[in-house]
Amino acid sequence: MVMSMATVATREAYFETGLEVLADLGYGGLKLAEVCNRLG
Repeated sequence: MVMSMATVATREAYFETGLEVLADLGYGGLKLAEVCNRLG
């Protein structure tokens, strides 16, 4: 699935990206802004 700026991110996409942020940055780095940045 290709994400474009007009694509609405699904709950699954937020969840998966949140887990990636958690793995990369740890609990202290898990911020909604970081998840949104990664989702575009």
